[in-house]
Amino acid sequence: MKNMKIAIVAPNPVPYCYGGAEALLDGLIGYLKENTSHSVELIKLDSLESDFWNLVYNYKQFAELDLSRFDLVLSTKYPAWMVNHPNHICYLLHTLRGLYDTYSFADLPEKVEEYSEELNGVFDLIRSEQYSRNNFFRVLELLEINRELIESLELSVFPGPFIRELIHFFDKCGYVGVKKFFCISETVKGRADYFLESNSPECVYPATYLSGYKCEEFKYFLAVSRLESHKRVYSIIVQFKKSTTDRRLLIVGTGGCEEELKDLAKDDDRIEFLGFVDGEKLLDLYANCLAVIFTPYDEDYGLVTIEAMKSKKPVLTLKDSGGVLEFVDNEKTGFVCEEDDLYEKIDYISEYPDKAKSMGLAACEKVKGISWENVYEKILNSEDCKRKKILVLNTYSVYPVRGGGQLRVWSLYKRLAEKHDVTLLSLVGVDELSDDRFISSGLREVLVKENYEQASKRGDLEGKVGRGLFDLMNIYNSDLNEEYLEQFKKLSRDVDVIVFSHPYMGKLYDLIEDVDNKKIIFGSHNVEYLLKKDIYGDGAVSEEIIEDLKEMEASIAGKSDCITVVSQEHAESYVKDLGISRDKIVIVPNGVDNDLINFTRPDERRALKNRIEIPKEIPVCFFVGSWHQPNIESLKFLLGVAKQLPDVLFFVVGSVCDGLIEELGTREELPKNLKLFAVVNDEIKNKLLSMSDIALNPMFSGSGTNLKIFEYMSAGIPVITTKFGARGMDVQDGKEVFFAENEEEFLEKIRFVVAGLDKLDDLKERARKYVEENFDWDGIAKKLLNLI
Repeated sequence: MKNMKIAIVAPNPVPYCYGGAEALLDGLIGYLKENTSHSVELIKLDSLESDFWNLVYNYKQFAELDLSRFDLVLSTKYPAWMVNHPNHICYLLHTLRGLYDTYSFADLPEKVEEYSEELNGVFDLIRSEQYSRNNFFRVLELLEINRELIESLELSVFPGPFIRELIHFFDKCGYVGVKKFFCISETVKGRADYFLESNSPECVYPATYLSGYKCEEFKYFLAVSRLESHKRVYSIIVQFKKSTTDRRLLIVGTGGCEEELKDLAKDDDRIEFLGFVDGEKLLDLYANCLAVIFTPYDEDYGLVTIEAMKSKKPVLTLKDSGGVLEFVDNEKTGFVCEEDDLYEKIDYISEYPDKAKSMGLAACEKVKGISWENVYEKILNSEDCKRKKILVLNTYSVYPVRGGGQLRVWSLYKRLAEKHDVTLLSLVGVDELSDDRFISSGLREVLVKENYEQASKRGDLEGKVGRGLFDLMNIYNSDLNEEYLEQFKKLSRDVDVIVFSHPYMGKLYDLIEDVDNKKIIFGSHNVEYLLKKDIYGDGAVSEEIIEDLKEMEASIAGKSDCITVVSQEHAESYVKDLGISRDKIVIVPNGVDNDLINFTRPDERRALKNRIEIPKEIPVCFFVGSWHQPNIESLKFLLGVAKQLPDVLFFVVGSVCDGLIEELGTREELPKNLKLFAVVNDEIKNKLLSMSDIALNPMFSGSGTNLKIFEYMSAGIPVITTKFGARGMDVQDGKEVFFAENEEEFLEKIRFVVAGLDKLDDLKERARKYVEENFDWDGIAKKLLNLI
């Protein structure tokens, strides 16, 4: 397993106190630093829990924490599990118990019964069981908007039913981002409402921060505890005062009840308070005690129990002490008592110290398997934590997403980043900025700009060809950029997988260190040399460039361990034209994010059109494309269609608009019913799509599958397409789409669809279902994940 950067995240209680949670963190971090080569950092945020709003803020600050620089994040205690990280493991100690299993002691209602209608949005969400980070932040926003109202209605009492409902909702929203759950005891695992049904936590007992346990003499009774009411040291003192033993009771610890407890014990000379002691002193105290008395109420785990038993000492506890009972077997490793009978066991073991010795040996045997090594192996060295490192070489920045190539890279690798660490090494234009950024959780993009030498050589060749050559020039120029080479060598040295996204960076294959121990994937988007041949046309210079590209494409395809292609057509071309074995080719098609595309109903579409004053009787056709020659050809075709349908609006989105204007040299030839929106963000694009009645896909050239047609079908818009535009899809005319091959047929089909828009619901449903079942990015990404 490669070295990892591990963040251990926890709240820092205010006011500060040192308890079991802090001891657990010290022990785990100490083990990791001394026994592994991982880099470990403890991240603690001050957490004040004095009132309603402080507690809400605590959850918010953990949810906003940026831990993207770490390979793995381990959270332990509320609200640390709100952190967002793709490799998030939760080792759960406990929730805020006063709002969970001990809330009933407050004798308060569990839910808010009456509230203002203005708070419907909050209560609808927190009672919906729709747990997500988005809904968490939406609730925070609504709380802030309605803060004065919440105060005036006295809903912000703490503890109280409203904060209880909120925290239960917040915790579950945090849980959905956790990759794997562990908990510290079966007691915690079994508590009601602590987990979602899907969490399936595994119990792994933690060790303690102490080491060097020993057993020497059997002299006195020892109580080690924070001096708080729920630890019930009060009961220990009361019961000890009833005993007849002449042995002492030494009490270690500090807390809010200290003065009250001292006052209770002041008339008994056998009882002594030692306050805080260091680890070495505590080991000596354990080593020489007769037995340890530990009687908390429903303890989560009880490190004191483990420490006592590691020291070969029995433990006296009560029947409702929770996690302690997982180790104390009555009369075998200690005594499990009724609270009023504890003094009898104190006297008994005081009179028969040999019984203490035999039970102490059994106790030590009981806990012998509890160690930090075991915690590490089960939680941090498991298969769930072993994220591979993946490097993807690219010739454009991926984010923000504007074109089909960007969409493919973004859609695939943001999903892989949920399981593995993915870095995109992207070359950008000479006028852009180099950068190193996270564009999604676990997905890093390193941008390196083209240098002036590369740009100059590219410009010379572009002048001869008459076309842009930014990506293709890298078959000649990729080794001229020292910054890119330096980043490649550094990033590729410690990865498991290298993906050549396109063949253009193929020269760098020979620079890969230890290549035999890395998986090399050629992630083809198109058969690039055929695509560029269509774009660049004939000419001596163009033909020479295309031949060089074909040679590079064949080379990287041949050297790679496997090749991903978007269609069967591409696979056949690699086999037939480049001599690649079919066995190493896997089809990973293009797809669509169905969850992000609204399936728009006719009434919603009419309402959206009405907002921008488009009369409901005016049909709208939609086309989207990037600045890519096949798309420009399609848009030029649509000019003729639009001129013959003046009563139909045509919306065109994407950089294809700029490409058309550059080719035409003017806007004057454009018909008035053709609206060019150029590049817009996803929100605006989806709104335009949602108000469109028909989607057009008149593709006559190009390669691969069309991403745009999937979006159209997913949005519930009837699609009119060429058969070439629907290549790679098993669809039929009039069933999922309409086919048209020339201008006359497109005009005919548009008129037909416009006349029957209200009768196409079945076709829209079939189209959406077809895309969901065959071209959803979630399913497609699993194919690539299987290769990794």
